[in-house]
Amino acid sequence: VGKELFLIFSKSFGGDGLPNQESRESALRLHFGMNGSLNTRKINPSWGNDKGYGVAPWKQKKASTLRLYLANQNNHVNNGSSEYLIIECWETNVSYPVSVSMARNKLMNNSSRDVCSSLFNAQDAFACLKKRGQRMNISDALLDQDICPGVGNIIKIESLHRAKIDPRRSVSSLSEGELRRVVKHTRQFSMDWLRTGRAGEKLVYNQTVCGTCKGMSVKMQKFGGG
Repeated sequence: VGKELFLIFSKSFGGDGLPNQESRESALRLHFGMNGSLNTRKINPSWGNDKGYGVAPWKQKKASTLRLYLANQNNHVNNGSSEYLIIECWETNVSYPVSVSMARNKLMNNSSRDVCSSLFNAQDAFACLKKRGQRMNISDALLDQDICPGVGNIIKIESLHRAKIDPRRSVSSLSEGELRRVVKHTRQFSMDWLRTGRAGEKLVYNQTVCGTCKGMSVKMQKFGGG
């Protein structure tokens, strides 16, 4: 959900390996922040040492924050295979244990506003921004992970520019059309990033000249309580 990933582990005491009433669950939380990343890959000892397939070269030289090895016990018992899955993270905040119910509730309650989720609902995002962000400026509201999960500085700045909204304006000052335009561009920029694996063209973020008009200079202005 947003910049968070929850892994829920279940242990069953049933002799047949199926969940029963004695099942226990625990959850691990990964928060990717500004620069966090994750890689998953299958490994089988018969293939030789782990080559880090699919891991960017610069990550291979960097110590990972977390590495998990997940094995399929049934597969090993049935055919002797020892294939397993590696989950590896870099520059990621790890919390364990965390509440399983909290993880599930966050998924259920926030997914429709998660800018990269297949469950995203523009009307839900609009309604939440309008109601819960009414006392905030639009910049702070977009960065609030309980309102717009997954939005970070680049997405916020570029989406507001594309929507032609001054980042200093309060949410309550925006018309319905303007707020819907913000939601539209926030979702669009986020999905383009997700599909390509790269941030879209930065028209104003870290730029000195506006990429839209090609003439106006761009200056960074800090405001708010941050």
